[in-house]
Amino acid sequence: MFSFLELTTGNFLDPHIEFETNLKLDFSSLLNSNLFVTVSHKFGVDLYIPSGSTTNRTDQKLKIFRFTPDFRFRINLEIARSIPPEKTILYSASNQYFNHLNQLLALEPSFKLKPAKKMESYTLKEMLLDSSFKTGYIEIASWTIDNTPSDFGNDNNVSIEEIYITSLEEFEPIDFTNIHRVDRYALYDIEKNRELAQLQSSKKLDSNSSQLDLFNLEDTTGYSLSTQHENQSHDKPHKKEEDILRDMLFNYFSENVSESAAKDVLKNTSGKSIPDILRYVNSYVRNIKFNQNEHREKIKAIVADFYTEHFHYLSNQNITQAIEEFYTNN
Repeated sequence: MFSFLELTTGNFLDPHIEFETNLKLDFSSLLNSNLFVTVSHKFGVDLYIPSGSTTNRTDQKLKIFRFTPDFRFRINLEIARSIPPEKTILYSASNQYFNHLNQLLALEPSFKLKPAKKMESYTLKEMLLDSSFKTGYIEIASWTIDNTPSDFGNDNNVSIEEIYITSLEEFEPIDFTNIHRVDRYALYDIEKNRELAQLQSSKKLDSNSSQLDLFNLEDTTGYSLSTQHENQSHDKPHKKEEDILRDMLFNYFSENVSESAAKDVLKNTSGKSIPDILRYVNSYVRNIKFNQNEHREKIKAIVADFYTEHFHYLSNQNITQAIEEFYTNN
């Protein structure tokens, strides 16, 4: 699934498949510091890796990331197990491979692009060069093979190539000619992630504001990356996430559809849960007579913004799957 290419050395790092199965397995006891697992299902592919370097299998803790054509995000074990698996693959890999994999998963994308069908390779290269990318990874993700939609039940059909570069000059030899076969390009800039971590950790916090839980991850180039999660204080008034999503959708319908449509959405989603709100909006959009596809795509973008902004809450409430179903059904 994942391949790493170091342009400076020419090293191509690929994991080795140890075994594949269509059976549901509890593989947590199998993993050590040189093994990881992918589980394919109807929504995408989940990646299971050890959370530390320990090889004590009885105390093994896992990090789980879900990959879809549009997103990469972390989930917990309960959410991961809630979807029936279609194929499980156990991989082994070198320490160098795991260094890159752990570093990549610690980074947030600084640039992401789903190429248009008629986009030229030189246009794509200019956009990437203009991003002021310095050191990190260029991700080339393909969820289609030979122009046929990939079956998530076999993650051999999902190709995610990570090109590690250390300077803009290394862009030149990269082949961007098969753009029509790629579903997503993303840049993971190590320096920009460091700057973001430093800005976040330097915020002045009073006793009633958010508290930062910092942990450091060492990358393969020697940088120390600080990643933090902010938890809202219970002492501070907090607008419910359901109300935030409802307001975002109300504003969209008011500005882009009609006032009556916006009132219908507000009336029929008041007091409802996030999954119920999404189900109602999905049903409502299907009855829009004009520009239905355009409205659907714009609403998906709104939900994506909401999802990104409130992922930790959604994950803790076990409702990230509702977001995935919203995308799948649209």
